[in-house]
Amino acid sequence: MPKETYIKFKENNDVLRKYMLMSELVEYLAFTHELKNYGIEDTFGSDWVKLWTRDLKDVPEFTEITEYYREYYPKFAKFVDEIPVRVPAQPTASAAAPKRRC
Repeated sequence: MPKETYIKFKENNDVLRKYMLMSELVEYLAFTHELKNYGIEDTFGSDWVKLWTRDLKDVPEFTEITEYYREYYPKFAKFVDEIPVRVPAQPTASAAAPKRRC
């Protein structure tokens, strides 16, 4: 965690805890992503790292921590950069229409 971030949130244990847990998650995803480069098969399959990373790209703490760790895990950071941001589905006309009351 950058020192500036720590100073900003040092009195908020919930935020610090979230940053610590997200940091562990980023490290785990980076490690698992790197397994492919060594030809080690992931027991959970090959798509879950990409799916989790895509879903986490919208989380500000994930983005900040990934950027902070960029020089430690450059291949994972590049992988994160290449994953497109998830676009939320637009509601259909029937979903947006008010429900009729009898």
